[in-house]
Parts: sequence; C-alpha cells; structure tokens
Amino acid sequence: MTAPAVNALLPPNDLEAEQCALGAALFEPGAATHMLRWCQPTDFYRDPHKYIAKAILHLLNAGQPVDLFTVATRLRDMETAETSFRPGVNLLDYCGGPGVPDGR
Repeated sequence: MTAPAVNALLPPNDLEAEQCALGAALFEPGAATHMLRWCQPTDFYRDPHKYIAKAILHLLNAGQPVDLFTVATRLRDMETAETSFRPGVNLLDYCGGPGVPDGR
C-alpha cells in the first residue's frame, strides 16, 4: 500500500493535541474535569493515551485529586494482560511535560 492509501485507513487523530490535553490534565488544577467534558478515553487514538484518560476519569469519579503521582498509581493498579501501557515507562513521555520537549 502506498502512503496515501495507508493514511486513508487511519481514523482522524492528532497525537500532539492528545499529549497537550493529557499534560494539562496532569499539571493544571481543574483541567482534567474540563478535558473530560469534551472527550472520553475512547476518543484518544493511542492506547497509552486511552489508559491515561481512563485513569484520570476513574480518579475524578472517585473524588480523588488528579496529578502525576495519583495517575501513575492508578495506572499501576490498572495493569492487566490487555493493557499495552506500562507505567514503569516515564508517564511524561506520553503526556509531554517539563523536561520532555516533544513528548516522545
């Protein structure tokens, strides 16, 4: 398949926008609630981003604070055979953030 044909098969996505939304949710108080008014975990394209958003949603529903530590802890608790995301990897690599210029 040629590159345009492969791109035609991909659903619309913007990985940088996903990273910005998740990064804001982790570092800006109140941003997680605002983010989840507009999108749900299933709206994210990359599986690791879906898992992070799912962890954030769980914390919000439980009335717990959303920050780097609580999300990393929740991700560790969510680990199952079906998740490809492993919180041992730097969470900032998936969300962009201080010290991660391009979020990769």
